[in-house]
Amino acid sequence: MSSYRRHFATLIAIAVGVSGLVIVLYAWRLPPFRSDVEITENAYVRGYVTLISPQLSGYIVEVAVQDYAEVVEGQLLARIDDRIFAQ
Repeated sequence: MSSYRRHFATLIAIAVGVSGLVIVLYAWRLPPFRSDVEITENAYVRGYVTLISPQLSGYIVEVAVQDYAEVVEGQLLARIDDRIFAQ
């Protein structure tokens, strides 16, 4: 095998290896193919939701907070109709 064919085969092997590396980096979204801008079509926002179960049963007359609002300890969240208990 001549020296020319050996160098040509070496160049082809290097080109295939670099191409494979580039394909893997692109498929896994690794640098330099990663973007700082996150894009999605099915995103959702995760938050902390606490369920409140009352020790009394009754109808809610007023809800004093909005959805996902921050609350502090002791803050009124909802007012239960007290007409049944007042009788």
